[in-house]
Amino acid sequence: KPGVQAYVDLLNEAGGVVIGSDTYKIEIRFPDDAADPKRTPVVAQELIDWGASANVGSFTQFGAFAELLTPKKIIHVGQQASSMDLKKCPYVIGAQCEWGPALWSYELAMRITNSTKMGVIHYDWQQIQADKIQAQLENGQDGTRMDAPFAKGEMKIMASEAITTGNQDFGGALSKFKAAEVELIQCFLGPGDYALLAKQAANLGYKFSFSTGGTATDLKEFIATGGSDAVQGMMCASPVPWLFQNSKVDQELQDMAKAITDKVQSQNGLPWNQQYLGIFEWGVNGLRIILDFYQQAGTIDPDATMAKVIGGTTHDFTGVCKMGGTRAWGDTARIKPSNSMLVKVVGDVWEYAGDVSMPSEW
Repeated sequence: KPGVQAYVDLLNEAGGVVIGSDTYKIEIRFPDDAADPKRTPVVAQELIDWGASANVGSFTQFGAFAELLTPKKIIHVGQQASSMDLKKCPYVIGAQCEWGPALWSYELAMRITNSTKMGVIHYDWQQIQADKIQAQLENGQDGTRMDAPFAKGEMKIMASEAITTGNQDFGGALSKFKAAEVELIQCFLGPGDYALLAKQAANLGYKFSFSTGGTATDLKEFIATGGSDAVQGMMCASPVPWLFQNSKVDQELQDMAKAITDKVQSQNGLPWNQQYLGIFEWGVNGLRIILDFYQQAGTIDPDATMAKVIGGTTHDFTGVCKMGGTRAWGDTARIKPSNSMLVKVVGDVWEYAGDVSMPSEW
């Protein structure tokens, strides 16, 4: 929330956003579904009653939420999930694919750590997603990328473990990873559990590298939970716009990103490399994407905007991306490929570890 609010404030302080012949000031609200499916219609109705033109965050019940917004033509910018039927949700912009980025970020993490043997740990409700990723890696994305290291057998998933949500005893899974000679653990767990995983591995005397496609919302708390020594080198997916090496972020957006982190620092005292950087993949970037397409359309009309989205190109806080995802999702090209960055814990700050870019189709 602080990063998104900082972005809104900076845009408004600069006079607003020019779209066509009009200039708009941005109003934003932060409804919370509390991860409770029963609150999905409540939150959707809050946005409808408020007169929202778009939603730029993800909610637990992705498909149900987007379908509730559709009759009012409220554009939803968020993660493209298997619970969504795109044909029922013509006003969805997929800012991420729920499994596509992993096909590249798994490889990236293995290369950064010079590993060839991976273990995967996830919650039980993520089983379908985890299985999808593993199958796509091993079959070379249905035969379209047979030169990839997982398809060639140069990298392997040695073991995959499902954890019941709320269970924080990871000893059994860690022991299985040790027996399978796993070198790097790819983690789907939340930041608190991710930190505990490293702490328990250290207590057992096991040495692994760690990576996650998620983010640590509070680095100081993350270090306190896992222990300073245990969390060193742990990687999270957190794009830093001015550090990308494999994609080019517009200078204007690099400058804005620095202004956002400076504004957040003025409020909480944390320098950029101790802040929650996931904003540049999620909330802040979602807002940037919808504003970009509004400006391309010259209007906030949802139909005109979606006409620019389908097969279009967006300049966002991770680089320049051509909308695609038709092979993966079987619908019009409106899913954004990810430019993914991994950062790692070094001392008590984040440092760049590596980045990789997806193609428009996967």
